[in-house]
Amino acid sequence: MIFRIFTITTTTYSPTLSEVFHFGLPMPGFSNSIPASKPQAPQNPATAQNHNNPSPKTTIPHYFFTLEPISNKTNMKKNLVRLFIVATMLLSTVNVMAQPAAPGQNQSSQAVSKGMIKVTVLYPYADGKKFDMDYYTNKHLPMVKALFADALKLTAIDKGVAGGAPGSKAPFVVICYLYFDSIPAFQNAMALNGKKVQGDIPNFTDIQPVIQISEVVE
Repeated sequence: MIFRIFTITTTTYSPTLSEVFHFGLPMPGFSNSIPASKPQAPQNPATAQNHNNPSPKTTIPHYFFTLEPISNKTNMKKNLVRLFIVATMLLSTVNVMAQPAAPGQNQSSQAVSKGMIKVTVLYPYADGKKFDMDYYTNKHLPMVKALFADALKLTAIDKGVAGGAPGSKAPFVVICYLYFDSIPAFQNAMALNGKKVQGDIPNFTDIQPVIQISEVVE
């Protein structure tokens, strides 16, 4: 907020000190106005001459400090534009958070917790074997998510790059993790969709996967 100070001057006569204390006239600079007419002359002859010939008129400055906001149209427009942008971003974020996730979609907000069931699918490395990572990540796994729907809570994929010894091959080409709330949840999903999942495996690899079911301890 920007403020400005007004300085106002008025033109009138200057009262003497005796008039200030005797007639109660305001001191210059401490009043918004000064009487326009000359006060009654005192009866004392000693002071009569002063009132018959009043002091010449002069300009007495009176300072009124008024805090008045100055409207800056340019700044107001900039602030309104910024406010509009922030409000739009907040509304977009709220709309995205309010939208329900599609069935089988990986919930990034879902955290792995103790007691969950982790199904680990391992594809061992072997000379001469193939594995199409692009097909696996863009077609096979999305199909698994759609088939398992809400039963599947989380997924993760590891790609083997090396073994423990320097220069050695990774023991597994790919490791996939599927998280469920319970073993029955996994078994029911496989009972309904296992044939479709297994039937798609030859489309990306000729490796026989190894499956392990674990319980998350920590």
